[in-house]
Amino acid sequence: MSEVFIIMFCAGGLYLLQKIFFFFSEVARTETEMRYYQWRIPGWAVYIIGLFPWLYIFFYFDKILILGWMELGGLPAMILGLVNSIKGYKEEKKEEAKEEEEEKKRKKLWGVFGWEDILVIIAALVGVGFSIDYYGSLNSLAQGLQLGAVIGFLTGTYLLAKKWIGGYLFYALMNATTGWLMYIKIPINPNYEMLFYQQIASFILVMGSFLVRWHRQKQSKKAKQENLALDEQRYAKPATS
Repeated sequence: MSEVFIIMFCAGGLYLLQKIFFFFSEVARTETEMRYYQWRIPGWAVYIIGLFPWLYIFFYFDKILILGWMELGGLPAMILGLVNSIKGYKEEKKEEAKEEEEEKKRKKLWGVFGWEDILVIIAALVGVGFSIDYYGSLNSLAQGLQLGAVIGFLTGTYLLAKKWIGGYLFYALMNATTGWLMYIKIPINPNYEMLFYQQIASFILVMGSFLVRWHRQKQSKKAKQENLALDEQRYAKPATS
């Protein structure tokens, strides 16, 4: 078993584990917000740990520069996600009844699109520049897939920070383009086959998270409509002749 295989296994495995934790966080949210954060905290933690073997792959083993700089620039956002999840868990533990008020407090920490997001964008642009300099142009399929992954990562992270369900679809785009990139590199190094299948598994988990939240929002909307109809019936004035 080679050193590169071990690094790739750790990189793909930890990121896949993050998707698993995030999926169960969406499932657990049907119970309580506290359960949601209990899954979200280890999800962010393994995400941060898994970043470093990916950086080795992107920068040293294979020059996938756009993704490398994007991942490096995303480190502050990952740390912020972990900090906010811990803060949210503590707040929910103290008083679950004040969910809306606590959510406003959490958003005041840095904002939805703060300095950490700007750093990710700058890092992605730097990666594009280095990629053009390294390959001499920006016209290869691999570079196009990297840009697709960047769009998926940036947009998905922003939308999920806003708690918009569409963020999962952009994460699916990220996993699909990254998986395609791993697939075309299999002839160069068979170890990429493992990362390819891990991206497929991540794609399935992300779509599962999307469907869980979509179903929950649909049920919540239906319940609100039913309660509104009952209130209208309850307070309706009796007809007079």
